[in-house]
Amino acid sequence: MGNTGLTKRGIIFFFYDGQGIVDRYVPVLLSGMRECADDIYIVVNGELTESGRRTLEETTSFVWQRENRGFDVGAYLYALRKIGWDRISQYDELVLMNHTIMGPVCSVAAMFDKMSRKDIDFWGLSMHYGVPFDPYELTECGYIKPHLQSHFLAFRRSLLGQEDFRRYWEELPEITSYGESVAYHESALTDHFFKLGYRWACYTELEGMEDFADYPLLKAPVRLIKEAGCPFFKRRSFFHDYEDYLTETTGEEAVELLKYIKEETEYDTDMIWETILRSANQADIKKCLQLNYILDSDKSSVDPDITSRHRTALLYHFYYEDLLEECFHYASAMPPEADIYITTGSLEKKKLLEQKLSVLPNAVRVILVNNRGRDVSALLVGARDIVKQYEYVCFVHDKKVNYFKPLSQGSSWAYHCFENLLQSRPFVQNVIGLFEENPRLGFLTVPPPIHGKYYPTLCLEWANNYEHVVELADKLDLHVPMERGKEPIAAIGSMFWFKTAALKKLFDVEWGYEDFPEEPLADDGTISHAIERIHSFVAQDAGYYPAWLFSDKGAAIYMTNVTYMLRGFNEVFFRRLSGDSYTSVKSQLLNDYMGEIRQKKIQLNPALYYDTGTGYSEADLLHSKNEAGWPDLKVRFSLEAGMEKLHGIRFDPCERGLFILKDLRITAVYRDGKKRKIPKRQWNHNGKEDNGNILFLTPDPWIDIPWKKKENPVAVEIEGSVSASIEEF
Repeated sequence: MGNTGLTKRGIIFFFYDGQGIVDRYVPVLLSGMRECADDIYIVVNGELTESGRRTLEETTSFVWQRENRGFDVGAYLYALRKIGWDRISQYDELVLMNHTIMGPVCSVAAMFDKMSRKDIDFWGLSMHYGVPFDPYELTECGYIKPHLQSHFLAFRRSLLGQEDFRRYWEELPEITSYGESVAYHESALTDHFFKLGYRWACYTELEGMEDFADYPLLKAPVRLIKEAGCPFFKRRSFFHDYEDYLTETTGEEAVELLKYIKEETEYDTDMIWETILRSANQADIKKCLQLNYILDSDKSSVDPDITSRHRTALLYHFYYEDLLEECFHYASAMPPEADIYITTGSLEKKKLLEQKLSVLPNAVRVILVNNRGRDVSALLVGARDIVKQYEYVCFVHDKKVNYFKPLSQGSSWAYHCFENLLQSRPFVQNVIGLFEENPRLGFLTVPPPIHGKYYPTLCLEWANNYEHVVELADKLDLHVPMERGKEPIAAIGSMFWFKTAALKKLFDVEWGYEDFPEEPLADDGTISHAIERIHSFVAQDAGYYPAWLFSDKGAAIYMTNVTYMLRGFNEVFFRRLSGDSYTSVKSQLLNDYMGEIRQKKIQLNPALYYDTGTGYSEADLLHSKNEAGWPDLKVRFSLEAGMEKLHGIRFDPCERGLFILKDLRITAVYRDGKKRKIPKRQWNHNGKEDNGNILFLTPDPWIDIPWKKKENPVAVEIEGSVSASIEEF
């Protein structure tokens, strides 16, 4: 053991991983501790792979695996009993530490040397300075006291040999939740032993830090490393709850920490990427590490030869002949060394494209594809073998949106995508350079549109596709976190740059045109929409991260839009609500404003338009009363009045917006008494969908159901429930 001022030190290391995998940072962490320890004991809660066990056993022969109960407290108590209280009392110092910290980034020996000179009974790596309330509602005092954090605690012989130490651990209640671990152990231990007369200290305590941050190891990690010589940092720094960051900072902690470690220490930051990409949610990683790249569109310092060295291609799916000039303009952004492939659905368009693009300096090839599946099948079926020939690929397609009027809304969405993916030739050169500079970068797309009727997309990225994406992830054998309440970093609109190695699992599937639905394609909920949201998870599973991409010009527009909209909300909020932060205003908005809305019943006025071949009109309109009481919906529309065969129906529930139709079921009833439930994939509507529920924001809600073939039902039955609570969505 190194010269740390103490002659005998033991370490108990607690480890847990949901998949039982031991990432590279763990043996590096333990190796850094080895020089200052006589004995290392490792206790594992839950699963452990054979490879993981071998890795841990390279550090010590004391590797104990137990059931996943009791969190860290249960693991430490297990190890203490296993080692034996008599042997524990023989150590000059016993360290209890866990896998939630990473490092070391500086000398561990220096830390132990400094603390060995202090006349204390126990100490810790870092402090939490407490909060004036108890978020878990479990503490007797009603708040979280200042305390040494439990990820690294060291106990001296003066405490280890006392009955007080054994009694503390033996009398702790069984821990069944994270909140109990904090309330009954972590936040209580320091005060418990202090009241018994034992002296303590914190290694990273800096003057004034108590007033600077409640949780310095998360909120001021670089300061602790630079000014206090802290050897460790929190793994959680890179996927922490971003709202908590925003309560005290502008969100710079994680990105500045990663930058400092990479530039000022010898620690391999690739170990950070390895563990967080495998086990953390991509939405959290993206926010904490500010994974938004803004690239110059006017000039580039990237070596032009890099394009040819790394085999770069543009894949462009072309459908609308009147957008030929747009296709030519954006294809021209590719460097001459890059290859261009255009997929299209007819020979006439192929000839048109070949003639128009023949003047480009690139190698250009136009490929005929089946339009079934549109742009998604063009990429996965028509261009599948082409993709594998390249290292970096940009995939785009011409875009028209006819279901939002005015049509400028859809045109601006296309502009938003193209201007942030193919703005200019220098910009594209910078994109390729960006991939080169960031080996873990695998997928780049633009942020969701927020103008016009696309505005709610920014919080409804899953739409009605979460279950479909989960099913597809299982089919692709993906093993990364995915949560309904956390947004995918998705290419909404199916335009993106990618490293082919990152999407290998997607292209390894032998997709066929028959995997995609025939036209007319539903606006949501199809395999195409699931694929649209799976790319970033495929990349993450392969060990690459997704990010947002902006040109400098596109970023300027998006920043203006975001700040304009936020300012507009603040003008409304602060007239109605009190508060001095985003968190406080958000909390009041949900609790007060939405609470009022929740009390209001929606006046339903169910109506059904039916189309017999001439479109919808007031002449072909039926009304019906809701047969169920609030909040349930149950209506039946009779269609027996000598009607011709139907081309479709449109259901209007009421004349207001800001409500939800939940668990909606629409059934056609036929003359012989048989019924057919109309599948949701056949519906179109002007709401936003998630988990089978439809949120209507506009005051003219409708659900349109075109028949795939002319039918002659005698009635239509519609059942479900209604809610005015956004919290339920």
